Amino acid sequence: RATGGEKEALLGLLREGLLAIGALAPSGGESRFREWRAFVQRADLTAPELRLLEHLAHRMRRAAAADQPRAR
Repeated sequence: RATGGEKEALLGLLREGLLAIGALAPSGGESRFREWRAFVQRADLTAPELRLLEHLAHRMRRAAAADQPRAR
């Protein structure tokens, strides 16, 4: 099962991913993120479930980066 430290690391990745795709406001998004924090802390995540959510967070960041116009 995921440890508290692993869950905190996941929450950091999720915050970055959600910010990257615009699902959290850069300022004032804390109230919405509290729901994510409560969800993750309540969940009894297995190692595969933890990796799945980490993968999702990384993909959100990559998708947002791919959407950005490139400098010429």
